[in-house]
Amino acid sequence: MIFINKGIFSFYINNKIYLLNIIKYSKFNNIVLNFEFKTLKISSISKGKGFAGVIKKWNFKTKDKSHGCSLSYRTLGSVGQCQDPGRVFKGKKMPGKMGNKKITFFVNIFLRKNDIFFIKTIIPGSKNDYLYADII
Repeated sequence: MIFINKGIFSFYINNKIYLLNIIKYSKFNNIVLNFEFKTLKISSISKGKGFAGVIKKWNFKTKDKSHGCSLSYRTLGSVGQCQDPGRVFKGKKMPGKMGNKKITFFVNIFLRKNDIFFIKTIIPGSKNDYLYADII
């Protein structure tokens, strides 16, 4: 099944905010729509952020701007040890491309009204993106 992501709708009930994603289906069998199902496995591609540094990508802290550090306060810092390992270990958090990855999650509760689905989670991706869903 293929959905189209339409965006977020928010409303207030008893001073509590509720966020609902409004999703419209594009390719859906009428046989499947007649059944009530509780769990959906939805996968989508997140927004691409481009090349990002370690402060934006991994939430590293910046260095102090004072005491002579004028140009390199947003840099990574030291990445390795001394001569003993002599290399940088695999999995080190480094700068690089951020986003544009496939994200899969499960949705338990949703409401259907005509051709629109209301889902109580925040779905990654931009508006009018395609979402791929499987019934579980």
